[in-house]
Amino acid sequence: MKKLAVTLLTTAAITSALIAAEGMSFYGGGGLAVEGVPADDSLSMGTAVVLRGGINLPMVLEGFGAEVELTKSVINPEYKWTDYSSTGPNAPYTITRDISVLTLATYAVYTINIGEKFYVKPRFGIILPNLGDSNRDVYGDGNKDGWVNSRDITFSSGIGGGFRVMENLNIYVDYTVLGEMVTNYGAGVEYHF
Repeated sequence: MKKLAVTLLTTAAITSALIAAEGMSFYGGGGLAVEGVPADDSLSMGTAVVLRGGINLPMVLEGFGAEVELTKSVINPEYKWTDYSSTGPNAPYTITRDISVLTLATYAVYTINIGEKFYVKPRFGIILPNLGDSNRDVYGDGNKDGWVNSRDITFSSGIGGGFRVMENLNIYVDYTVLGEMVTNYGAGVEYHF
């Protein structure tokens, strides 16, 4: 909880310092994402709700911005891994667990306009560990590995695109890698204030 508080305070401080600048605009939105996690040689799928807020920063670079995104599983995907190198009466050893994803990420984004209605938006940032299950033992070795990340903070990246429905309303689709194990395929709406 302390890490979450520090991250939120840092984000608030940076945003407050930038509010005085001219030309900035804010947006918020949300949608649904299909989550994929490794399941031996395939992906196990789940569903998540995604909430997003952002700020456009044209004074830094035209098209540049920052986003904060919260992702929460509503249908948990199932992680499955089989260790075929294990020996003994229970070999091969298989780990199967539901993954409850609750993550907070911050991204730097760059919007590339394609005509007047369409855009592409690559994004790169950091993600906190899985806030929902970070104290769980993933590998059965006694360590609290967490389900999304084995480290406290890791990188996250993705790419998306959108369509401007009206002056202030966009619909978007995106692909995001959340930490080490979870990939999101999402769609939703954004409203620009």
